[in-house]
Amino acid sequence: MFRQFCGILGIVLFASLNLSAQNYDKMTIEDILATEVTMLFKSKSTPLKAPGIITIISRSEIERSGARYLSEILNYSIGIEANRSILFGTHTTLGIRGRTTEFGEDILVLLDGQRLNDVFSGGGLQLVKDLSLNHIDRIEIIRGPGSTLFGSNAFVGVINIISSKYETTDKQRLSIAGGSFEAVEAGVSMRWNSGKLRGLVTANTRTDDGEDYQYSQAFFRLPGQVPAIQDPIEEQLDVGVKLGFENLNFQVDWFKREMDSFMPWGFFSHEWENPLLETNRDDSEMTRVQANYDWEVNKALTLSAAMRYNRSENEQAYFIAPEGVNVAGVVLNEGWMGGPNHEMDNAEFEVRLNYIKGDHEFITGAVVARDRLVDSNLIFNFTIRDIILGNHVTGDDWLVQEGDAAFVDKQDRDIRSIYIQDTWYPNSKWGITAGIRYDDYNDFGDSINPRLAAVYNLSEVWVLKLLYGRAFRAPTFSELYTRNLPNALGNPDLKAQTIDTVETSVYWSAGPQFSITVSTFYSYYQDLIKQAFSFDTAQSYFNGEDGDNDYGVELDTQWRIVRGTNLRLGYAYVKSEDHEGNRRLFSPEHKATLSFSHEFGKRGLISLSGFYHGSRLIQSLTPAFTVENVEMDGSTVLSAHGRLRDLVPHLDLELTLFNLTDEEWYSPGFSPVLAPENVLNRGFEYQLKASYNY
Repeated sequence: MFRQFCGILGIVLFASLNLSAQNYDKMTIEDILATEVTMLFKSKSTPLKAPGIITIISRSEIERSGARYLSEILNYSIGIEANRSILFGTHTTLGIRGRTTEFGEDILVLLDGQRLNDVFSGGGLQLVKDLSLNHIDRIEIIRGPGSTLFGSNAFVGVINIISSKYETTDKQRLSIAGGSFEAVEAGVSMRWNSGKLRGLVTANTRTDDGEDYQYSQAFFRLPGQVPAIQDPIEEQLDVGVKLGFENLNFQVDWFKREMDSFMPWGFFSHEWENPLLETNRDDSEMTRVQANYDWEVNKALTLSAAMRYNRSENEQAYFIAPEGVNVAGVVLNEGWMGGPNHEMDNAEFEVRLNYIKGDHEFITGAVVARDRLVDSNLIFNFTIRDIILGNHVTGDDWLVQEGDAAFVDKQDRDIRSIYIQDTWYPNSKWGITAGIRYDDYNDFGDSINPRLAAVYNLSEVWVLKLLYGRAFRAPTFSELYTRNLPNALGNPDLKAQTIDTVETSVYWSAGPQFSITVSTFYSYYQDLIKQAFSFDTAQSYFNGEDGDNDYGVELDTQWRIVRGTNLRLGYAYVKSEDHEGNRRLFSPEHKATLSFSHEFGKRGLISLSGFYHGSRLIQSLTPAFTVENVEMDGSTVLSAHGRLRDLVPHLDLELTLFNLTDEEWYSPGFSPVLAPENVLNRGFEYQLKASYNY
C-alpha cells in the first residue's frame, strides 16, 4: 500500500494541504506561521514562537480538501489518525503519536475553548459523531502534552476547533449537498453587525443511509445469519448562535444525532420485527453554553473570565442476542434487546490574567468545575434473571433497571485547578517558558504537571525548540464505577495516568515559499489505565506497570510552487512499546499524508488529498477461542476535489470523490470478540455541493 502511496506522490510531486489564515489564498508560509494561536496557549503566540509543536488547519485548507467531517480532515494531518469506533461504528476515536484507544480519551477536544470530552467515556467525539466542517473557521492542534494549561485529557494532544467567526464568515451563506448512500446535507449561516452588537447564526443538517458491508466471519454467529454490517443511518442537526457586545461574547451550540439500522459489535442482525425495537438505535443530544469577557486594563494587563456549561444525553437500544443463542446456560426463545442510557452535565468557571512586564509574559489562572452523571439506567425486554428462570418472553414495554441495577450510579466530581506560566525573552532570539498546574479532584486525588520550553530563533530561516512536559488523564466514570455490564467493571481505586514527554523541533525556511519542520519526541507512561480481556466475565480496569513508551519523528514539508499551486507532505514514524519492550497494540508505526492543490485563475481549483496508515498489531480470535496478536495491513486512501466559483454570480459548485481507488481499509477493532475482523470503512463515494454566498 505504501508503494502505491509513494507512486502517486512521485507522479504528482505534491503533498498535504496548504496552511493559511484570514486572507488565505494570498498568504505566504511566513504569514501562516505568524498566525496567532491565542486560544491554544492562552496568550498571543504564533506556531513558531509557541512552546509547543503545532499544526493549524485553516478554513482555506478545509475548503480545498473537500472534507466533510472533522475525522476526514484530521486524517490528512501529520501524526493524527481518526478511526471508526469498535462499538457499532457510531462514533469516532482519535489517535496521536502511538496512543490509540477505544474512545480517544487521551486527546483533549475543544470547541471554541470548551471541552467536548465527556466524563463517562472520556472521549471527545463520542456524542458529536461526524462533526460537520461547514461552519468551522480553523482547527488548532498541539501534538504533545498540554495539561499545564488545560488539565485532564490533554495527555498526548489537544485539538481546538474554532467555529465560524464574525470577521471571516460571509454575510449570508446557503449550501446544499448530495451524494452516495442517498446523503443530503444543507447548511446556512447569517451574520450581522449593528454598532457594537454583532451576531452569527449557523445551522447544518445531514441524513445518510450508510453502506452495507459483508463480513466473512464473526464470533457468536448462528447458522443462517447473514454476515453483514451496516453504517448507521444517520440524521444530524447542528445549530450555533454567537452574540457579541464589545468585549463580551456569548455562545450557544446544540448538537443532535439519531442513528439506527446498524449492527452492534459487528455480528448481530440490525433489522428485526419486534414491537419494542424495529432496529438498533443510538441517539444523543448535547447543549453547550459559554460566556467570555476580556478586559484590557492597559497595554500590559488583560483580565479574562469564562463561564461554560454543557449538558448531554445518550440513549441506546440494540439487539444483544438473537433467538436460539445460549445465554447463562439457557437457549433463548426470544431475541434479547436492551442498552444503556445516561445523562451528564459539566459546569466550569475560569479566570485568567495575562501580564507583560519588561521581557516577561505571565499567564496565571484558576478553574472551578463540576462534572455530573445526572442519570443512568439499563433497559431490557427481559433480564438475566428472567432468562435463568425461563421467563424470557418479550413484553409490551421496556424493563428499566435503575439504582443498584443500573450500569453506574449517579456521580459528582468536583475539580479545583490553578496554573501559572512565565515566558522570558532575554533577547530577540530566545524565548524560555516555565509553567506548572495543580489539579485537585475530590474522587481520586490531585495531580501536578510542569512544563519547560526553550525556543531559539537562530536566524530568519532557522528556529529550534526543546520542550518538556508532563500530562495526566483522570480516570473516567466508566473506568471507576461501571457495573452490571458484560464487558467492563469499574475500579474506584484507580489513579490518574501520567506521561512525561521530551520533544525537539527544527524549522528551516528557504524563503516565503518553502519550509521544512522536523520534530522528534520521547514519551514515558506511568499508571496507564488498562483492562484485561476475558470471554466469560467482566474484567475491572487497573493501573498498569510503569514503563510503556513511545518515540518517533515527524516531518512536515510545505512548498508554494507558484501562486495558486501548493503542496504539503507529512510523515510520522512512531515506535510504541509496553513495559516489557513488546510492540503496543492498535497504533501504526508509519503514517504519511499528501495533498496537491492548483487554482485556475480566481474561479477554478482542483486538489488531491490522501493518507497512508501503516500496519499495526491487533488482537485476533483463534479457532480454539484464544487470543493472539496479529498484524493488520496498512492502507492508502485518496480523495479528489474540484471547485468552480461564481458559476453564476455568488454561486459555487464543488465535486468531491472520496476513496478514489475504492480501497478496502479498516480501523482497528479493540476487541477480538466484538470486532473480529476490525471495523471496515467506506469504499468509494461522491458528493456534489452548491453554495450561494451573498
